[in-house]
Amino acid sequence: MTTITPAAETSTRRGSNHLPSARRGDLGRLRALNAAAVASVALLSASIAEAGVSAPITWQTAQTITGDSDVQTAGTLAYAYTFGSSTVSATTVNGVNFAAFGISPTQSPVTVGNLTLSESPGYLNRATDLGASGAPYTSLSAGYQSLLGEGASASLPVTITVTLAGLTAGRQYSLQWWSSNSSGNTPFGADLSSTTAYDAFSNQVTLSSTAGGIGQYVVGTFTATGSIEFFNLESPSGFTAPLMNALQLRDITPTGVPGGAGLAGLLALGGVGRHRRRRR
Repeated sequence: MTTITPAAETSTRRGSNHLPSARRGDLGRLRALNAAAVASVALLSASIAEAGVSAPITWQTAQTITGDSDVQTAGTLAYAYTFGSSTVSATTVNGVNFAAFGISPTQSPVTVGNLTLSESPGYLNRATDLGASGAPYTSLSAGYQSLLGEGASASLPVTITVTLAGLTAGRQYSLQWWSSNSSGNTPFGADLSSTTAYDAFSNQVTLSSTAGGIGQYVVGTFTATGSIEFFNLESPSGFTAPLMNALQLRDITPTGVPGGAGLAGLLALGGVGRHRRRRR
């Protein structure tokens, strides 16, 4: 007698339920490993964000100061500050409002809003009278001259740590800062003509300035891994000190990317196991 097997039953026998037991065990273990990997990546990402681990900064080439258009306006302003003495004045350049960040003698750290400057092992100093009586300094707008007329520096030996707070993990930011000493002034006896910034991954850039001339600015970009980002400022060996006149931070995350690169990375990592299963 010929036995006819229903099509549905035939299809079921060809499915995973009728794979050899060893094969079914392999698939089960792969599913469990993949789920564990996705959970581990998510937990690690959350821990990094909570801890505020700093992200690498991609520095552009330092540029010589020329005029108001130097000041970046892309994206949305997070905050901007001009540094100096306790009486330093707020100023506006290219439509960007720079709030006053005053430093009193022998202070460290100093926090204004979401920005903190600290110096170790000494203390912060304010540099004043950094302008000049002739061009190119006097060719700048009054607001730009005010921005560059004072700055933040430090005692010797010197490492200034700049901490940016109030960030959102996964979002992209643009950081811009200036270093200029047109007067060649040496407050507290230190040369302020060269300043190097470097991040936690040793990515670095150096800004320079000459007496009678004008200094430089630089832009760096990064994707936040947590609520804070930091970088350090130093100067060459010898009786020198770093100088930063001003800083602004802007959110440049593309429209429609709420989670940024961090979320995309998690999804990509989570899909590794699934892609491998499809190829088996």
